[in-house]
Amino acid sequence: MFVYNRGQRVQLVEGGMKGQVFDEGKGWFLAIERGREERNTLGKDWKITNGSRWENGDGYSAQIEREDKQLSFKSDSMCGVPIFYREAEGVVIVTSDLEGMIEVSRGVGLKVEVDEGAMGEILISSYIFSEGRTAVRDVKILPRCSVLEVDNENGKVQIRSQAEKFEYYQDSWDWGECVGRLKGELVEGMKRYEGQRVAVMLSGGADSRLIAGCGAEAGLEVDYYTFGQSTVNASDFAVANMVAHRLGKKTNCYTVSAENFMERWKDVAALTNWANDSVWWAGKLPQEFFEVLGKYDVVLRGDGEGVYGWGGEAANINDVLHMLEITAPEVVRRFEKYFTEGKSVFEAALEARRELEVKYGGQKESLEDLKNRVYLEVREGRGIGPGVWPFTRVTAVDGPLLWKGCVKVAKRIPPKRRINKQIILAALETFEELKDVPRSSGASWNNSLEFYMGGVWEELLDHVGRWSPRPLDMKALREDYLRPPEVPPAVSIKGEIWTGLRKQLRNRYTRKLAYRYFPQWLGSSMNQRLLIRLAVESSLYERVASKNPKHEILSSFAC
Repeated sequence: MFVYNRGQRVQLVEGGMKGQVFDEGKGWFLAIERGREERNTLGKDWKITNGSRWENGDGYSAQIEREDKQLSFKSDSMCGVPIFYREAEGVVIVTSDLEGMIEVSRGVGLKVEVDEGAMGEILISSYIFSEGRTAVRDVKILPRCSVLEVDNENGKVQIRSQAEKFEYYQDSWDWGECVGRLKGELVEGMKRYEGQRVAVMLSGGADSRLIAGCGAEAGLEVDYYTFGQSTVNASDFAVANMVAHRLGKKTNCYTVSAENFMERWKDVAALTNWANDSVWWAGKLPQEFFEVLGKYDVVLRGDGEGVYGWGGEAANINDVLHMLEITAPEVVRRFEKYFTEGKSVFEAALEARRELEVKYGGQKESLEDLKNRVYLEVREGRGIGPGVWPFTRVTAVDGPLLWKGCVKVAKRIPPKRRINKQIILAALETFEELKDVPRSSGASWNNSLEFYMGGVWEELLDHVGRWSPRPLDMKALREDYLRPPEVPPAVSIKGEIWTGLRKQLRNRYTRKLAYRYFPQWLGSSMNQRLLIRLAVESSLYERVASKNPKHEILSSFAC
């Protein structure tokens, strides 16, 4: 049996299909039974796509193709539509969500278990960094720009990559040529959306602003969207509205809230496949936000900045991994107190981190180049992909900065320009109406305070207390999370000194010393997010333990 769940906007493009097709309100489930004569009546060719697809690595849709006796599932350049697969004796299951995978696996009599080692990785980072691994045991995810080929006769599975290994070329282009070509690729490429309804996710940063500017120059009729909490400083709200105003529009702003999170977080955890803390932001958005985006043909995002020179100095491979949020062991140990057996909880994840140190630690390239490449190879599909999945439930999502032509330009950037997204900033300088708009300098979020005020920490503590698979020290968790966050200190001499030291940490040699002697000072976003990640893990355990799957019809499948 082959099963594929795409989401709500599936189109049967050509050919007929024999087998079982179900629409459960959340999307299509396609089941094709293997080993029966009906397989020959499927039609010569059939595809399922969401919108158009162009040259591989230059499109936004997952794609299914059937040629003779082979079934192929193709992933796009940013894993925008995830392709999960599971092989077992007599059955191959392919879905685009883990919830569907759980239900179908049960329906065909396969055991469903949570992969605790993979969940341990989620606890210390924003994504799973073991290749192909997911939070459900024996279920893998197809990497970006790859093809999953399944033989319809014998069920054998083969995976091949269609993505070139990213590396900067020694024969770099002239800087001006790089900037001009990048802008040209974006403007010309966006003309493919002419006449369509297009939305751009606009933040206060540089990447989405470049997408917005190029879309306007391409002549598209674009609407802009942003979300956050704060309107009182140079946050995303303030900056995004100024950018949109310069382009002749007004940004559609959505305020996130703890109340939305309390109501939606479990559903959002399932929608994001329990893969990372996308629930951190998506859970706080009102359902209306996604319903509105569902009316567009495509949503454009500014993801993919790693290949253009991700910001910050790098001192060594440990520092590179820490910048990618693959948290340093010294920081992890600060949180072992929450678990009765803290070391065992994190050990599998730390072992995966050590494997990355071995794999990338001996590279001869510059640390900046290595950081950018590792960003793409380790983080991009796992970090950006899960953040895109909630949007692909309602419409198509595209990341123009990952188009093949744009990445080709990135490979030719001169060595001294491969840091802090200098090419993105230079391209923005060509837009007279945008170049003087400042970037965000104030946070659009204060999650600790809002979650404390809104009762979210109580909600999550109650949930993990009932569903966490790991024995927890609830007393330690309550002491840390059920008290208000520290009040920001007033400006003082000490504060000014600390600000100066933080600036010095941007220097490679200072960071090298700090990492050697004071690694715990380098900080981590883990403190605020750990409880949410633990709740996401507990939510998956609750789902696996459920005896009443939502899609009961799928439970009746039999090979």
